[in-house]
Amino acid sequence: MRKLSLFSRALRRYGRKNAEVNASISSMLQELLSGIRVIKAFATEKEETDRFNKENAKIIRINFRQSCVSELSSPVMEFIGALGIGLVIWYGGREVVQGNMTPGTFFAFMGALAMLYSPFKTLNGANMNVQNALAGAERVFAILDDPALKTEKGGGLDVNEPFRELAFRNVTLRYGDESVPALRGITLTVRSGERIAFVGPSGAGKTTLVNLIPRFYVPQEGEITLNGRPLGDYSLASLRRSVAMVSQDAFLFDTTIAENIAYGRDPALPLDMERVRRAAAAAYAAVAGLPCVIFTTSNVSPSMKTLMQAYGASVFVTPSMADRGVIMEKLVRELDFVPASGVMSPPIGSSCFGIDAYKSIAFEVFEQMGGQVPDWFVVPISYGDTLYGIYKGMCDLKEMGYIEKVPKFAAAEVFHAVENTIKAGSSDPIPQPSEPSIQTSIATGFCAYHTVQAVKDSGGAARSSHDPEALKMQQRLAKTEGVFGESASVASLVVLEKLLKEGVVRPDEKVVVLMTSTGVKTPEVTDMWVPEIPCIQPTLADFRNAMESSYGIKI
Repeated sequence: MRKLSLFSRALRRYGRKNAEVNASISSMLQELLSGIRVIKAFATEKEETDRFNKENAKIIRINFRQSCVSELSSPVMEFIGALGIGLVIWYGGREVVQGNMTPGTFFAFMGALAMLYSPFKTLNGANMNVQNALAGAERVFAILDDPALKTEKGGGLDVNEPFRELAFRNVTLRYGDESVPALRGITLTVRSGERIAFVGPSGAGKTTLVNLIPRFYVPQEGEITLNGRPLGDYSLASLRRSVAMVSQDAFLFDTTIAENIAYGRDPALPLDMERVRRAAAAAYAAVAGLPCVIFTTSNVSPSMKTLMQAYGASVFVTPSMADRGVIMEKLVRELDFVPASGVMSPPIGSSCFGIDAYKSIAFEVFEQMGGQVPDWFVVPISYGDTLYGIYKGMCDLKEMGYIEKVPKFAAAEVFHAVENTIKAGSSDPIPQPSEPSIQTSIATGFCAYHTVQAVKDSGGAARSSHDPEALKMQQRLAKTEGVFGESASVASLVVLEKLLKEGVVRPDEKVVVLMTSTGVKTPEVTDMWVPEIPCIQPTLADFRNAMESSYGIKI
């Protein structure tokens, strides 16, 4: 039995190590897969592969040793058993020869010994499995017995009255045994109808403070009350259902978009698709409804200025394009405005915020087409951020598994920048000569690198719209559809017609044509109810005064 005990201890020791290394390598894999973009961005694939190989070598080494001990156990036990039987035969045979034992007694004992061998061998094999299980059980019970692990407890009351007041009174919270509190002496009252923003650097405790409301954490000092009652008086389920929380960690369950939107509803009730659609529309409006400020110059047509105001934007005129760039950069750097167009000189395309904003067009098209996507997008471009943003949105939908393929993208331009760059087989945009054009907003001889790449990667195309073609298309659109289209906007229709004639786009394919500015047929009428556009100098003081006096918004 001493040998059996030795094997048991060795197996348990290796089983414990095996469980630890398995947990380590699983954690590493999760870390590597979650941070794959960071790894690629810093070009550390080789270092991370080496680190994984080292961990993998550990688990191979431990498994090899564990297998050796496990496989050695059976031969050793069989050898000990055979040696014992040999000794019994020698001793029993001698006793029979000397007349101290009858042959019948000897063979009866041998038969009983043979019958005992098989169960003993089975017991040895079971012991190997038990030791492996015990090694894993030790890690499980170490977690279950951890004094820091506590069952969440709530009160017996339901939150069934309208919200009146949430109050923090001298609240202090520490994580674990940390001596420095994450929150110290917070006193705050939030009343119905108020909007409160917590602002501070990363790690200041903003998320921790909000996580106290649904009682994800319980403060060591102070008290939090809801409608005059301590949060601990309410049941956890009722309290958390009454809190609408938008996490900073985007997470989707492996189910439909509708199920994700309705997550947390009573599972006994059927899915109310009308409520799902309203929730989706509200979420989209919350993002798309941010106040929009547009800076333009005096040479932009009155219809375009009126159109921008009619769509709800606060429009300002600056003396020059240079002044436009100056005031935009000040708003971004000093007032934390989010740029939706480039503010650099020379322009190199939008910031990442602008491109991400254009993704919403892809999501809206996907929703309006009932979960389908077109075969082609035709987009009028200057530098091409709109096209690239929609392309990235479609790539995101494909990556999430909602669509099988990304549509092809066609760039509608004026001076052949994307078209000639692709024809030349160049990865870098090739600037083209330009001249004045009625298609003002897209009349540039430049294009952005990512625009060229999006057109190429999607298998799309690029064609140019010339001024006479745009004028003709404007007339046709007005006569046949009753829609007034700005010159640069109808460029997408001009290019689509060319692609159809060339056979690049087939008549049976679904095409979404993006038109940047349409809808106002009589700008003079609209001009009667929109405010006069103020002309400002590129200073924050001028901007603040004009924003309040013309649009009623105080910055």
